[in-house]
Amino acid sequence: MDKRILYILDDPSRDKHVHEYVLEGLREKGYFPIVAYFWQHQDLRSTYANKGFLTLYLNSSIKTHKRFSLRNLWKLVFLIRSMNIKIVHVQRHRLMVYCALASQITGVPLIYTVRLTSVLRNKKRITAFRFAAK
Repeated sequence: MDKRILYILDDPSRDKHVHEYVLEGLREKGYFPIVAYFWQHQDLRSTYANKGFLTLYLNSSIKTHKRFSLRNLWKLVFLIRSMNIKIVHVQRHRLMVYCALASQITGVPLIYTVRLTSVLRNKKRITAFRFAAK
């Protein structure tokens, strides 16, 4: 069984040790984590690529990332389908909206990790989280 998990991050500046722990743990359990970034800084590269993880970029811009973009959604849907992804994992609120919609379109389960309760600090985010939780 192919256990491909798409691990979504904003950009390589979000490469943190906690993500590395999760990615290494998934790999040790027999999963194949794929790291996907919504955008790429010109001078930053993924530290996870150097550690043997497949890393991909959706080539969004920070500008389109701040507002909802159908183009970004369809890029994500295409990636999920073309890479035969089995699970999508995301920790960032803004990306969770894209991932929740892509999950509904593709039928691929979504895991959203809440690390800080401040994520649910306003009504807009609470509404988005409830939508994704369905």
